[in-house]
Amino acid sequence: MLTLRPRIDIFVNREVELRRLMDLVLIGAKVLLIGLRGYGKTSLLVRFLDILESENKGFGIYVNCLRVYSGKDLLLEVRGEIERIKGADFDLVKELEMRAELVDNPRDALDIVFDMVSKAGASVLIFDEVSMLIQRFALQKPFRGMGGSRAVASHLKSLLEMYDFSVIFSDTSISALHELFEDYTSPLFRAFDAKIVIEPLSLEDSMSLVRELLRKRGI
Repeated sequence: MLTLRPRIDIFVNREVELRRLMDLVLIGAKVLLIGLRGYGKTSLLVRFLDILESENKGFGIYVNCLRVYSGKDLLLEVRGEIERIKGADFDLVKELEMRAELVDNPRDALDIVFDMVSKAGASVLIFDEVSMLIQRFALQKPFRGMGGSRAVASHLKSLLEMYDFSVIFSDTSISALHELFEDYTSPLFRAFDAKIVIEPLSLEDSMSLVRELLRKRGI
């Protein structure tokens, strides 16, 4: 069964952010995308992936971290994304499905995901609401006995440095990540090439969004 990305029916502006993301992803940059809940981070990311693929500039793997509770969940999310792009007969799809049944810890799952995304030839790997994944993985072996969130951060930093495709970490606020990583925050953040902060829409764009919502609802 394919994993469905969030459906984006209405998208207003954000052209500056879209261009910035495209420039960064095409050079393999590691990007931190920050914005308060409801500001449109997920809409921006899904719209960006649609443009990336429609313009034949590559393809991306989107992971909704709100759906990930275990290493198996993570592998199945990525499996669904690769199947959506490559088709059910692609060897990596079958391998991910098999390894999802065998994986017994989130550290191994992260290693497998980065390896498989590289083998699939994806341009970008996106972790949307990454702090949720970190919090959940921090409570599981082996990270639980290695320092929790800081151990997850350390391992993610090593993976970011090991692979040359672009990676985007999206989260509600940078303060949440600071709280999770504590004194490890600074070393992990040095692995990123850019930070994009999503600001509220302008009044004009907000009114356009409201008008479009009303139109769709027949009001």
